[in-house]
Amino acid sequence: MGGSWSGDYNNCWDHCFGKEDDLSTALVDIIDNQNFDGIDIDYEYCYDIAGTQSGRCGQRNTTLYSDTAAQTFLNDMTSLMRTKLDALQASNGYNRGRYEVTHAPMDTDLLPNTKYFEILHNRQADLDFLMPQFYNGVTRPAAGIEQSHQGGPSAATMFGSLSNDLFDSEPNKVSLSLNY
Repeated sequence: MGGSWSGDYNNCWDHCFGKEDDLSTALVDIIDNQNFDGIDIDYEYCYDIAGTQSGRCGQRNTTLYSDTAAQTFLNDMTSLMRTKLDALQASNGYNRGRYEVTHAPMDTDLLPNTKYFEILHNRQADLDFLMPQFYNGVTRPAAGIEQSHQGGPSAATMFGSLSNDLFDSEPNKVSLSLNY
């Protein structure tokens, strides 16, 4: 579900804010009807323009967007997807483990001082794993997982932070993608 990072031109997520219950129900119906194993929330968008995204995320529709609405959306969609997928599993006998709920955020959104990190940490029990987009932002592990890119943390440092701090020492919940 999602994708599309283009902060100045694409405000498609804004229209979902406040509709988390209906959206999560529709997505669970799709998962059930298509026999999928879960959902990946690929939110590459504005969620904290008053804080860590200041100056990096222009909005066209200020009547729909607010940091609070975006943060509530991320939190509630994660929680609702877990709750509704668990209920679906109880009703349909899905037997391939539990339905998966994952996120694929940009690496810059996973620094410990970001709201996204905080939201995911608070929802960690709802998540099966995290697929950070290490290749899009500050880490660039293709240059070497121990190498820093543009003064940011190395992929190894960030992987350790996510494994140990976000998921309380569960490295199996963090995927390290080395796309070029």
